[in-house]
Amino acid sequence: MRLDLARALKHQGRGAEGQALVEETAAQIGSADARFAAALLAQEDGRLDQADAQLSAIPPLRRTPDMARLQARVRTDRDVTRAALQSDNAAGRQQMMLIATRPDPSGATGAAVIRAFGDLNDKTAATEAARVALAANPTTGNAARLAIAGALLSAGAEGEASAMAEQLSQASLTADQRRDLASLRTGIAIRSSDRLNESGSQAQGFERLRGILAQDPDNPEGQLALARLYQGARQPAEALRLAQNVLSRDPRNFAARQGAVEAALAMGDRATAKLLATDTQTIGGTDSRMLYLQARIANAAGDTGTGERLLQQSLSLRQSELGIDAGSGDPSAPKPAANPFLRTGDPAVTGAGMPRDSLSRQIVQELVAIQAANTPQAGFAPAVHTRSGSAGLDQLAVISSTINGVIPTPSIGGQITARIEPTLLNSGQLGGSLATLYKFGSNPLLGANPVVPKNVTANGVGFDVGYALGDVLKVSAGTTPLGFHSSNLVGGLEIAPRLSEQLRLRVTGDRHAVTDSLLSWAGLTDPVTRTTWGSVVSTGGRAQIEGSVGAGSAYVGGGYAVLTGQNVASNNRTEAGAGFAYPIIKEADATLSTGMDLVYFGFANNQRAFTLGNGGYFSPQSYGAINIPLDYRATAGRFSYRVGTTVGYASFRENSSLVFPRNADLQGQLAVVAQTNTQLSTRNPALTRNGFIGGVRIDLAYQLTDAISIGALMRYDQAPQFDETNVVIRLSGRF
Repeated sequence: MRLDLARALKHQGRGAEGQALVEETAAQIGSADARFAAALLAQEDGRLDQADAQLSAIPPLRRTPDMARLQARVRTDRDVTRAALQSDNAAGRQQMMLIATRPDPSGATGAAVIRAFGDLNDKTAATEAARVALAANPTTGNAARLAIAGALLSAGAEGEASAMAEQLSQASLTADQRRDLASLRTGIAIRSSDRLNESGSQAQGFERLRGILAQDPDNPEGQLALARLYQGARQPAEALRLAQNVLSRDPRNFAARQGAVEAALAMGDRATAKLLATDTQTIGGTDSRMLYLQARIANAAGDTGTGERLLQQSLSLRQSELGIDAGSGDPSAPKPAANPFLRTGDPAVTGAGMPRDSLSRQIVQELVAIQAANTPQAGFAPAVHTRSGSAGLDQLAVISSTINGVIPTPSIGGQITARIEPTLLNSGQLGGSLATLYKFGSNPLLGANPVVPKNVTANGVGFDVGYALGDVLKVSAGTTPLGFHSSNLVGGLEIAPRLSEQLRLRVTGDRHAVTDSLLSWAGLTDPVTRTTWGSVVSTGGRAQIEGSVGAGSAYVGGGYAVLTGQNVASNNRTEAGAGFAYPIIKEADATLSTGMDLVYFGFANNQRAFTLGNGGYFSPQSYGAINIPLDYRATAGRFSYRVGTTVGYASFRENSSLVFPRNADLQGQLAVVAQTNTQLSTRNPALTRNGFIGGVRIDLAYQLTDAISIGALMRYDQAPQFDETNVVIRLSGRF
């Protein structure tokens, strides 16, 4: 009776009180039954050493077969747990396999090892442990096979579990075993549906659930699996309805409550999510699960300070509910100090560095992520950029080193960013031919004696600061590199409110440098007239609608900008675009996606020339392109990478333009000189070009430690009018 009361107290969030109840009774009375009850509760909580101590205190002659079996199971579980704590080396894993070879007709030993490998996220080893356990116990009965199949399912090996279930369906089973087999098959179908859902195959996932839902439409696990399919298909309203239906029948069903909260958050309905997470009357008082949900809501709202505090409280309360002393050294308790180099997501972390209790593991994993997000960060990224073209004109080489910092602001949400970027530009030496020299500055007016410019480089340091609140708000202000021939204030504002469950509006306004050439970015000084011109900035805005389409996404948008510069003719640009992306393959650690992008933009006038009054930037009167990207992203332990390519077709048209568009006097002088110089023209020629375009991209990242990562990226793009290459090395860390 005291054991049942302790279990009820634990369910109400009063685990420590329940533990004290049975342990005090065992100490005071000292009977075999009292100690057996205390051992059962300790074993359920994962306090294996305490369970063994209670059973060992029972005199051998008074131990029943049930007590002996429990002690054997406790010691096996303890051996497995200790071996799993050493799973980061071959000896620990070998010890786990040796445990699986122990004779045990119940199948419990093999199942324990299989589950431990599952906790280590090692499905291959879990499957091998099942084979070893069955080989070591050739006379294993149906009950033991059911236990091993269930452990395989919990380890994520549903294919192997399904094969065993098919074999067991042909065997002669007791009524209890038939019920266990039906439950196993339900679990296999749900796990398979969840995996298909993760890969974006909701239709196939539903087919795996069809039998369960047809046989028992009100099956809560099946209904919640269906809700997850709707959530994966970006239909959170239907997911919320299903989860709330399960809650209406079983208000204590935490999985349903968690699913309902996640669906409400996906809808942007924080009021409903908060109501569900604070409904303590039906859940039986505030417990760790409710605090965890409240933390999820706070984090979703950007209030990561409150979220971190609630997660800490939730973890502490969860340990109390399980009757665990955080400093007791129990294997179920988190041990962040046991190995300071373990990272969430590493195979060793889930079993050795994370708690065995599933809810505690969720809390710790999210706490680690939030603490990382709330930790200041710094990065250093040297980069090289090259763009093809004529030396001294549109050719460009850029060497830069970005130093950035991020300071989280958990009290108000979001983060403050800062960037310093030393930059060196080099356009190369202008060629010596008259035809080339006539393309620069006031040289067309000098006839047979044009000047070779010497200022083919520029260097300076750019700065900016900003603030970001999730993906809803971003604002920044800064300057183009100070030290260039001319510098400008730049900045931007982006607001991205969610319009519905599947639609988001993204509105941006910004002022940025036009970085096509040394002239457009830094400005140049004409060596003859001493006129400084260039340093062009674009000031404008863009609106875009983004939406979910099944497992993919789509967008459509457009914008307008005005371009101005020092002693440069003003210009304006209109743009429009649409596209979609869709995952062909979507797995937990790899995604292959493709799509299509349609691009259009056009400028009022052509400013590509490098004579006085022109901006030196690509500005066709119409440009259209269709791009088809292919991207593969994958993660393998600490290493992640992305490899992609884009192929497409583009066409553009440039109108003829004046050589000196801002100065009628210079244009008039040119007309006179051109009468006697056949190499000169008063206008830049029109141009129409079309052809295939393409590019490749490679991103690499490696997590050196929990706080430090290194990465690199390479981009190469080929267009009808130029090609460019970017190489960046990144080093970032938290402190």
